[in-house]
Amino acid sequence: MGPMKKYQTIETEEAYGRALRSFVQLLDSKPSEEQKLNVATEMEILALLIEQYERHKLRMPNANPIDVVKYRMSQLDLSQKDMQPLLGSSSKVSEVLNLKRQLSLPMIRRLNSSLGISALTLIRAYLEEEDV
Repeated sequence: MGPMKKYQTIETEEAYGRALRSFVQLLDSKPSEEQKLNVATEMEILALLIEQYERHKLRMPNANPIDVVKYRMSQLDLSQKDMQPLLGSSSKVSEVLNLKRQLSLPMIRRLNSSLGISALTLIRAYLEEEDV
């Protein structure tokens, strides 16, 4: 890996697709010890640009966190089974995706770092609290 790429805001669906593919490539890369910081920084930049595009262009400002997770799963062609390392057992994945279980803090951290979904999006309240 050479010097970091130059990035600009994402304005088109094509640029959005390229950014998602780049994010996944970085996620799958096995950087050397001295490249880890650069890779992490690039992933952070891409995640911010992707989030900005989704918020402004895809008009998902009121989407609940699970809508956003499902949307990202469809973009990256991830199955419920693919989500197990991030959310837990198959029953937990099913409960989370069917709005039967709240996201836990460790789940939020893994979704944020692995799928580039903003922690601010993921912590948004979306299930009625039963004993308020």
